[in-house]
Amino acid sequence: MRKRCLLAAIALVARGAWAGEASLNPAKDNSMWNDTPTELSSGLGPYLFVGANAQLSVRRGLIAFDLPAAVPTNAIVTSASMTVNVSKARGTANIELHKLTKNWGEGASDAGDPGGGGVPAAPGDATWIHNFYNTSSWTTPGGDFSPTISGTASLGNGLAEFTGTQMATDIQGWMSNPSTNFGWLLKAELEGSPFTVQRVDSLQNSTPENRPTLKVIYNASTWNTGAGVWSGAGNWNFGVAGGIGAEANFSFQSGPPFNSIAVSVDGTKTVGTINFASSNSYTLAGSAITLDRAGGITNINLTQGSHQIGSALNLNRNTNFNIAAGSTLTVTGTMTAASGIAITKLGDGSVKLNNVRADALNVAAGRMMIPPNGGDSGVSRLNTLIIDSSAALDLNDNDLVVNNGNFADIQALVLNGYRAAPDSTATGIVSGTSQTIHTGTTILALFNNALAGFTDYPFGSGNSIATGAIAGKYTYIGDTNYDGQVSAQDYTAIDANIGTSVDPGISWFYGDTNFDGN
Repeated sequence: MRKRCLLAAIALVARGAWAGEASLNPAKDNSMWNDTPTELSSGLGPYLFVGANAQLSVRRGLIAFDLPAAVPTNAIVTSASMTVNVSKARGTANIELHKLTKNWGEGASDAGDPGGGGVPAAPGDATWIHNFYNTSSWTTPGGDFSPTISGTASLGNGLAEFTGTQMATDIQGWMSNPSTNFGWLLKAELEGSPFTVQRVDSLQNSTPENRPTLKVIYNASTWNTGAGVWSGAGNWNFGVAGGIGAEANFSFQSGPPFNSIAVSVDGTKTVGTINFASSNSYTLAGSAITLDRAGGITNINLTQGSHQIGSALNLNRNTNFNIAAGSTLTVTGTMTAASGIAITKLGDGSVKLNNVRADALNVAAGRMMIPPNGGDSGVSRLNTLIIDSSAALDLNDNDLVVNNGNFADIQALVLNGYRAAPDSTATGIVSGTSQTIHTGTTILALFNNALAGFTDYPFGSGNSIATGAIAGKYTYIGDTNYDGQVSAQDYTAIDANIGTSVDPGISWFYGDTNFDGN
């Protein structure tokens, strides 16, 4: 089975060498039939059609990709290919790609399965006559496209790959001038021959791995020396990294004196992706770094070594931290996420952050760690929290507020981490401080604020708590009032409520300080 992904980066670690690879599915696709006078289409159908049938009725396909969502804006494209899956064919046919010179639409029409006859076009569909049905027409019926062949493939049942040097040229041109990216037209080499029609699985196909995939190989800005200033043109191969959607690659490695490489961030920088792939330890410090791109997800990928970002880190898009096993990324600068931003931790390695304050956090693999702090700056605030059964959020001595959480789910994560062995394999919500220093005497004490009704207690003035938030205070077991110590007041609360049945969401205050339900 072929694996598909939105964006993958491949590092070739040598003296500053780096090759990137982006894989992406179409942004839109459609088919056109020349069966006049009926205008046919299949904008949301599961298949594309290209070639001629037994009656010499011609079909052509249209396909386009959202390049800025996956390919760096500073990419120097070296090659490209497109893989498709032919799910029905009578024999084989050579199919050509041609660069479209006019925009076109994907409407709500759906020819279904088998779909070879098309259906009447819906508003906005591309048809043989209209590029947008029925408000705009092609200059030439059948589509406006360059006569130059961008790529070719021999299609028959099964997988096929379009290749051609012009494909890379087309993509480079679209990256330079996004307003000209109308994608490619698929047409049979011999449209006058019968039985050349091919049924290609489309963007809407129910089997994701059968959808068309464009693969782009490129070079992008790559650091090529030891310590230096980010803006120094001589410090980079393929140009200085910068701009929305750009990629910055830190793969240069050498022996002493470059075991540690300091990159001075001289002035605010914006990129879409940062890749670390070096056994040397990079430190990026100075002015702020903003992660942003025109669409899709921004990324920090670490495939080798352990590295540090000392600059302030601003997240303007949903962001993936993908850290390889055995590696650690440490962010000592303040990290700020724009409204609605989700953070996903991928890879079996670790990320260290001063706190996580975002709309959502998904620890899908490995470990996300908040270093020992214990103060207001260490409080993580989220609307949604997801932690995979094999992953961990290590809060150490820090607190947590989840505005839209389920108490039982978060409590289960806390108990899973608390009861685990004191080592790095513990999963759930864990505390390295508790496990290694306090030997199990501290815990993330939870309450449901819908029941407690606090405004900011116990997190300090100015740290407000939403009415329905699930909040956790890192404290000693037995500290029922969250004042940071086990006192007579705590014993009084426990003694007064022995045997009392209390909603689990507020049971800590009544003396259930180990969450066993009693």
